[in-house]
Amino acid sequence: MSAAMVFDAHFHIIDHAFPVVENNGFLPGKSAMPDYTERTRGLGIVGTNAEKLYGVTTEREPR
Repeated sequence: MSAAMVFDAHFHIIDHAFPVVENNGFLPGKSAMPDYTERTRGLGIVGTNAEKLYGVTTEREPR
């Protein structure tokens, strides 16, 4: 099977160190960066992030 060429994909990083509010009965579970790297290992994903692409800061202090 050949690798699929995909663009404009994203992954939600959910860190419960920040407020997470139930929405219409749904409360997401934890999905942190280590979860992302583990799930995507071996997929050949390449790309960038908003900070590198647009020069913006995306890091915030937990409340």
